[in-house]
Amino acid sequence: MPEYALTPKELIDANHPLLHLLLAHAPLRPLDIYALAGHHGIEHLAKPTSSHLLSLSLHHITDALAARMGTTYLRRLFLLHKSRTDTLKQILAQTPRFHPLTRLCDFEAQKKLTRAWALGTTRLAWKLRAGTSRLTRRALDFDWTLKFVFCFSHFLDTSTQDIKDVFVPLTTKLGCDDCMEKLKERLQDVLETWALVDCTI
Repeated sequence: MPEYALTPKELIDANHPLLHLLLAHAPLRPLDIYALAGHHGIEHLAKPTSSHLLSLSLHHITDALAARMGTTYLRRLFLLHKSRTDTLKQILAQTPRFHPLTRLCDFEAQKKLTRAWALGTTRLAWKLRAGTSRLTRRALDFDWTLKFVFCFSHFLDTSTQDIKDVFVPLTTKLGCDDCMEKLKERLQDVLETWALVDCTI
C-alpha cells in the first residue's frame, strides 16, 4: 500500500468491502485483526473486533503483538477486561431481597438465601480464572504509561450462560418457594444488567 501512496486507515473506511472482509475473520483471528487495527489506528475495525477478545486470556498477547497494536489499543483492551470484571463484581454484590416473613420461613431461615447467593458468587469467581499477564518489560519499554500491566491481574470474561449455570441449580436447594422466587428474581436482574454492559473498547 505505501508504494501506491495508500494508507490502510484511509483505505479501510466504514463502507469499504475490505473492512467487512476483515470483520468476517475477526471471530477466528481476533487478536491478529485487533493488532492490525491498533497498528494503523483503524477505530471502526478495532472496536467491533474487541468484543471477540473478551474470552481471551490476555497473557496470550505476545511481545510482538503488544508492540504492533501499540500502547493506546493495548491499554484500552486491558481496561475493557478490567472494567467488565469490576462491573460484574458490583452487580453480584447486591444479594436477593428477603420475602415477607411466613410461619415456615422467618428472618433466620431466610439467611440461607444470602448464603446461597454467596456460594454462587464464589463459584462464579472460580470460573473467572484469575491469571497474571506475562507481558515482559521489554515489550512495554516503548511507553511507560503501561507500567501497570506488569502486575495487572485479568479474568476471562463471563457469559450470561455461565451465570445461569452457577445460580440456577441453587434455586432448587432452598426449600422455600418464596426464597426460590426471590433468588430467581435477583438472577434475572443480574442477567439483564450484565447483558447491557459494554462489550467493546
